[in-house]
Amino acid sequence: MKKLVFFLLLLCPFPLQAQIARDATAQGPPDGNSGSGPISWTHTTAGTNRFGLVVIAGDLNTGVDDVTAADVTWGGAAVTLVAKNTATLNRFLYLFYIIAPATGSQTIAVASKTHYLLGVSASYTGVAQVSPIDATATNQGGPTILTLTTMLTTTVANDWTILAEDSYDGNAPPAAGTGSNLWISASMYGDPSFFDSMGTVSTGSVSMTTTRTNGSKIAHVMAAIKPNVAGPAGPPAGTLTVLGVGR
Repeated sequence: MKKLVFFLLLLCPFPLQAQIARDATAQGPPDGNSGSGPISWTHTTAGTNRFGLVVIAGDLNTGVDDVTAADVTWGGAAVTLVAKNTATLNRFLYLFYIIAPATGSQTIAVASKTHYLLGVSASYTGVAQVSPIDATATNQGGPTILTLTTMLTTTVANDWTILAEDSYDGNAPPAAGTGSNLWISASMYGDPSFFDSMGTVSTGSVSMTTTRTNGSKIAHVMAAIKPNVAGPAGPPAGTLTVLGVGR
């Protein structure tokens, strides 16, 4: 009696992880709102699994923490607060995000305030489209400090870290320290500025450092963003499972 010999290709779906990549940056008016009023600027995005970030620095002159997610729109769409740093540093620092901002040139608008508003923006592709923030941290140093390091703990493989920075009376762009790469800095004052890891980071404790040659009272808002995980896909080419063999 002969036994049948058979083979079967086993097609098991598995997730594919997209790589985060830089897309674009933009900045608001060089002098912001010149001390009062709204600000707006345009930001152009492209690609898939898009993710946008808006950094706003606001003077503490009025002593009011008054910039909220309701004040900021990207192409008319709402944003979400990542975190804010409102310690007494003569400046408030806010970081907002938007998932899947519309492609092409879109207007980022911030509602009118009675104090200075300065802003920059950045966008990425390959970012998780649900719960994109893995971890956040804030830090500040003063009254006179030129270097500041902020640390957080990541839990997801292949995160990127990002960092919003501001320094009162900096008047020049900051420099990147360990774990940081400067991507954009507002042109007139060097405030606010935006850094990233420009690549994946290991899970666990991750730090980013920025340095100033002038100014005082540095503020940080740091976050880790997750890579997108696509839906089910086929197995790698050549995957073969032997289910039975005999004679």
